[in-house]
Amino acid sequence: MSEDPPGVRVDLERLYYRSLGLYIHLFGLTEAMLRRVLTETVGVDEPTALAIFSGVRADGISSLIRRCYEARNVELPAELSALLQQFAVLNNLRNDLIHHGVDFKSDPPVATNRHSVINLKAVRR
Repeated sequence: MSEDPPGVRVDLERLYYRSLGLYIHLFGLTEAMLRRVLTETVGVDEPTALAIFSGVRADGISSLIRRCYEARNVELPAELSALLQQFAVLNNLRNDLIHHGVDFKSDPPVATNRHSVINLKAVRR
């Protein structure tokens, strides 16, 4: 591991925390947009959707969208399937960042869930 010039890691951490705030903000907006997709998929008005789906988070929203298509015996559109798959990746990253943080001592710094899994096959980096 190479030695960083003084202040580089501090600057990196500051940039990380600013970027994390923006990421969390954009994730919330994306989650709200997915909730709108769910509302349209289910076919209810917004007040009803708020009553039924308040508190449902990203993974639950994605699951409900998929289940609606499955219940109707209709194939999930390819574009929506791809979007939900990518959103799952972003959701896993968000969870790792929020619940496990970043190890700034490693080179390069890494976000991972390795400290909270029993099976090493479940480790994400």
